[in-house]
Amino acid sequence: MLVPVEIFDGFSDAYGASAGDLIADAAGPLLYLGQKALWQEVRIHPKFSFHQTRYAPMRPDLLGDNLTSEVLKDYNGQTYWLSVDVDKFIQFPRWLNIAVGYGAEEMITA
Repeated sequence: MLVPVEIFDGFSDAYGASAGDLIADAAGPLLYLGQKALWQEVRIHPKFSFHQTRYAPMRPDLLGDNLTSEVLKDYNGQTYWLSVDVDKFIQFPRWLNIAVGYGAEEMITA
């Protein structure tokens, strides 16, 4: 889904595309297909959250100058999660999942 973004980044002096970016873009579909092949259902869900940070006003050209562009450009406010349906593996309340997330901070340069 983000491959077009990576292509545009490749033509940008400020960003650039990398093999790591393309591998990360392929990870989502591969996670889905792998689960469907292994369990015939999805048990691990990638999720995304965002919060506004103090960094975007420092570099609005690079990190965004409004909420929509900040969600896409300000990596400082992004967190990527993997949420596991534990009840699909062991006896566990269906409504309670376990999640691990990863985010970064102080990324104000390209």
